Amino acid sequence: MLWCLGEAHADVVLDRLRATGAHVDTVPLRVALRETFTGEARGHGRLVKQSGGHGQYAVCDVVVSPLPRGSGVQFTDKVVGGAVPSQFISSVEKGARAQLEHGLDNDHVQIVDVLVTLVDGKAHSVDSSDAAFQMAGGLAVKDAAANGGVSLLEPLATVDITVPDTHVGAVLSDLSGRRGRVTGTEPDRARPWAWSAPSSTPRCPTPS
Repeated sequence: MLWCLGEAHADVVLDRLRATGAHVDTVPLRVALRETFTGEARGHGRLVKQSGGHGQYAVCDVVVSPLPRGSGVQFTDKVVGGAVPSQFISSVEKGARAQLEHGLDNDHVQIVDVLVTLVDGKAHSVDSSDAAFQMAGGLAVKDAAANGGVSLLEPLATVDITVPDTHVGAVLSDLSGRRGRVTGTEPDRARPWAWSAPSSTPRCPTPS
């Protein structure tokens, strides 16, 4: 694995390696992005198909609410009167979680830190099934995203920085200007002239 300062630097290094006869495989860099809901949104999922024999029937209504960072995906149900039979509630949860993990569009950006609440639905005594309610749960989550706001989260990166002591102040100032959060500094005993500063960039929703 090569660590480079940019595309131009990478091109030079790769050209030199290939000139020596080395076979080099390259893959595009993909940042692990995440998204979340910016506000509470209601979604309706309906799957009704009939094509001879047993059909597929499942209807569910969910409310998706944002949670604090790091909460993950949570699920609860507030169904009353058996609108969704108890054996299919876990199916709705499975479908909703799968849709959130897969993403809401072709970019496949995972949705995190949300609470999915199943509030209502309908079932058929013959045509309802586990698979039908899984699909309806996913459709309900996608509908909630269309009705509410979804925001991209900034990536979270953790880095260790080694810098000569004469530049510690300038580097700390630069990190602060980039919204970095320094967790501590200590002298580098292997290199007496240097200080090591672990730093992390906080993740937060981008302005909508």
